[in-house]
Amino acid sequence: MTHHDQRSEEHRVYIGTEETMTDVRERLAGISSKSVILVVPSQTQLRHAVAWKVLARWAQEQGREVSVASSDKQIRALARSVRFVLIPAELPSEQRPRTVQNGEGQRKRRGKAS
Repeated sequence: MTHHDQRSEEHRVYIGTEETMTDVRERLAGISSKSVILVVPSQTQLRHAVAWKVLARWAQEQGREVSVASSDKQIRALARSVRFVLIPAELPSEQRPRTVQNGEGQRKRRGKAS
């Protein structure tokens, strides 16, 4: 699945759990945008340093800027090792809106007047 963000001219490419780095490269080759965010799930097959190095070399040759979003520490370390930009996979807990139940069972945001 691919998501195109027109405001920033970036593409988000959602990687499937069974996809190989060859699959990823083929998908990236079909995208015209120079800036791509790979959204990599924790249950991925992409755990080999050599494959990440090959992807990084390919991206450099193609003039692509690749960023990686993943909550998996190993994937983040591999992406960092080949100098891909890391994007937070989710907001840190202190940045997430907090929702609480009021006495009447209605939801409201903490710290906001209702």
